[in-house]
Amino acid sequence: MSVVCVYAFVSRSDRRPGVVGLEGERLRRVRAGGVDVMVGSLSRRPAPRTATLRRYDAIERALGARHPAVLPARFGTCVADPADLVLLIRSQAAPIRKALRLVRHRVQMTTRLFADKGQTGVGPGSDRGQTRVRSGSDHEYGATQGTEYLRTRAADARRQRELPEFAPLGAAVRRWVKAERMERQDRGRLIGSVYHLIPRGVVSAYQRSLERAALDAGRTTIVSGPWPAYAFAPGLDD
Repeated sequence: MSVVCVYAFVSRSDRRPGVVGLEGERLRRVRAGGVDVMVGSLSRRPAPRTATLRRYDAIERALGARHPAVLPARFGTCVADPADLVLLIRSQAAPIRKALRLVRHRVQMTTRLFADKGQTGVGPGSDRGQTRVRSGSDHEYGATQGTEYLRTRAADARRQRELPEFAPLGAAVRRWVKAERMERQDRGRLIGSVYHLIPRGVVSAYQRSLERAALDAGRTTIVSGPWPAYAFAPGLDD
């Protein structure tokens, strides 16, 4: 039984997709709720192998070359019935349209931020070594009430999205950044990742400025891109 693979949400257009999918199938356009979606018919849900993921990225880039706004769908987003896809799109059409306006003529840059040698990645937002249970309590962090526990977890979740170590680097490129997302990871020397949405025409200037700021701040970074706007795409609740 074949499945319908969702590749991307794209800006409205009547032009032919002109791109083939993971199995060489021609992509087609589905329109629902004022949103255009590029889909293809596959024999099965794709497996996340390295070669397949690279092919998927090439498809997203090809779509980006043909449309001013492209939101990649999460890899492996598939439905058995096209009617279900239409219902899903209509239920989330408003945030998808908003996200398409945000990414129009823009690309994603990704920065990996590392700790200095000899330092661990543990920092603000990491609960490594902090989680504990008080005697007589069923809750972590020493909380004695469920509401206290939930507040503590909410504060911890907010810290997981913060990277104060990135502040001097971010200031150097702030004039180009249209949207920002951060993810604290604390894996070995990796502190976290920062995703910036910037205009397509300023990639070189952005990268030079960020790398210069990292050098001045004594920070180790890896800056990559431009990428399709993977970090800014809403997911379908399938």
